[in-house]
Order: sequence, then C-alpha cells, then structure tokens
Amino acid sequence: MGKSVDLVGKTFGRWTVLRRAPNKGGQAMWACLCNCGIERGVAGSSLRRGISKSCGCLCKELAHERIDDLTGRVFGRLTVVRRSRKRGRGRKGIYWIYSCECGKKSTVLGDRLRSGHTKSCGCLRSELLHKRTHDLTGCVFGMLTVMRDSGRKSKTHHVYWECLCKCGKTSMILGDNLKRGKTISCGCLLKRRGPNHPSWDVHKTKTEREQDRKYSKYAQWRTDVFKRDDHTCQICDVHGGVLRVHHLDAYHWAKSKRILLSNGITLCKSCHDAFHSIYGRRHNKRSQYVLFEAMHKRKATASA
Repeated sequence: MGKSVDLVGKTFGRWTVLRRAPNKGGQAMWACLCNCGIERGVAGSSLRRGISKSCGCLCKELAHERIDDLTGRVFGRLTVVRRSRKRGRGRKGIYWIYSCECGKKSTVLGDRLRSGHTKSCGCLRSELLHKRTHDLTGCVFGMLTVMRDSGRKSKTHHVYWECLCKCGKTSMILGDNLKRGKTISCGCLLKRRGPNHPSWDVHKTKTEREQDRKYSKYAQWRTDVFKRDDHTCQICDVHGGVLRVHHLDAYHWAKSKRILLSNGITLCKSCHDAFHSIYGRRHNKRSQYVLFEAMHKRKATASA
C-alpha cells in the first residue's frame, strides 16, 4: 500500500485539516474544523474530491439564499409578516405568517401564495358563498322579479325583498318564501282562475279538465268539504296533517255527484289508503264507506 498524503493544515472549502484521525471502514480519516467552529471527522477522499466542503452550514446558507423572501408582500387580502419556523417538505414547503385584512393571523405555504391559490384567511370565500346563496337580486320566482333588499327583517331574521310582479305591483316578500316556492306573485295570481290563470291549458277540452279534476269548481268543493269537517279525519278524528277528500260514490261513475258537498268526506292519508286497499280505487260506493266506518269503530271499541 502506498503512503497516504499528509493533509494537515490544508483547506478544503470551509474545512481546515487539524490532524489525522483513526481510520474508519478502511478509509483514512482526518479531524477537520469548519469555519463555523464545528469539528468533525471527514474522509480524505471526500476532501480531495470536493464532496465535503463544510459541516452542512454551506448548504443551509445556499438554500436560504435561494428562498424567495415574501416578507411584506401582499397576496389578495393577505400581507406576509415573516417566515414561520413551521416547515413542509422540500424548498416549496416554506410556511409564512400572514395578516389578513379581516384581522386574522395564521400560516400558509409560500407556494400557495405565489400560485394565487390562497388569497385570504377564508373570509373572502365565505363572503362570495354568502352572496351567491343569499343575494336574490335579479332572480325570478314565478311572476315575481326581485329588485333589491328592502332592509327589513322578520322576527326570525329573514330578509324581506322588494319584488316587482308581472301585474305591475311592487310588494315586500320574505326571501325564505321565495326560495321555497310559497310565494310566486303579489297575490294577483290567487284571484285569477280559469282562462285567466297563467297555467291554463287552452288545448284541453272540458271533459279532459274534469277527468284531471283541474277546474275551479272542483277546487272549491274540496275546500268546502275540509271546512265543513273542520280539517279532521271522520274515521280516526285526527286533526290536520295530510288530508284527502274521499268521494262516497266514486268520481268516475257518479258524474252528477262529483262536486256535491254531501258526496265528500274528509279522511287522513292513512285511513284513505286503508279504505282503497280493501275496496280498490274504482266503483266505490257509499255503502262501502259505511261498512269501513263500522269496522273501524268495532276495532276502536275492542282495543279500549
């Protein structure tokens, strides 16, 4: 084996060789002092080939110089205050402390700022979402076009909107009623029946309207039956809820009795479905209802 070259006193990058150190893994080792004051054992081959130039401080300084300093820069609503100690992976994983226009402070990756992905602490997105969800200006609901926010609110903090109806009248409508489809006109639509109603189909014959049960006299008949029975099921005595008007003599065959008040009875959905599950949905007669009512009374008495 050849004699190793003496490196004592020589300089390699930031390393200064102090003395020979014990061999390690068959390699000649040298005790070296870095310019930053750290002493460490370094392989002679790494020194001569330029592989090792410092204890690592040189790499850190070069990496720091390559980092784009964002301090003081503005991105949307965010102003960068300083670099954070928090680190992600790689050079792009540098976190910065920011101050938002709303007053909130937090940290964000510098890469998200430079790319424009992050423009606020989240307040900007919330405002835009609120505007898209709640600003009804220009929206059309039935015959109503929303003009502006009236500035009024209900007791439950719902906003009243100033709306222009197609009839020319302006009215204040709750936004909740507009979005749910509860209010579609200033009230004029309720007064318009028959051919004057916007949904009137001019191509339907009178027979077809009667078959579909879509005519004003039939609607009035249902209202009158509900009012007479106090919106209460005449079988189980349940008040309100989902109610049906049942024809004692069926609609399709007892044509002369279709809108007779005496031919209608108020039933809840459950009782109405139970009746038709027994007797079917056609050819129903008053006598069937009498039997159904008696059967229910017997069950009620037995359970009591």
